[in-house]
Amino acid sequence: MNPTRGTVVTLEDLLETEERIKKHIDLCLVKHEDKPKPLFYKPSQVAAMIGLSTHSIRRKLCDPNETILKGIQQSGVKGSWLIPKESVDAWIATMKRKP
Repeated sequence: MNPTRGTVVTLEDLLETEERIKKHIDLCLVKHEDKPKPLFYKPSQVAAMIGLSTHSIRRKLCDPNETILKGIQQSGVKGSWLIPKESVDAWIATMKRKP
């Protein structure tokens, strides 16, 4: 099927296209499931998952009173952060429990 302007599209053409789209989505989902989960996240990745800014995530990591979200800062004050997957999972779980 390759409709152009002025071409009539039949129901069969639409159903065929829908089936191809479904197969493509299923293939993409299988590929996504096969990917191993990372052991560590960057602050920008956590920010995207949670819906906060990267700055807010870094501020939480630097907060000495923060008990859940913990990270590892690479050498130097301006070193990049790595946040263990377990810490992110625990933080998300506590956020879901809050009213």
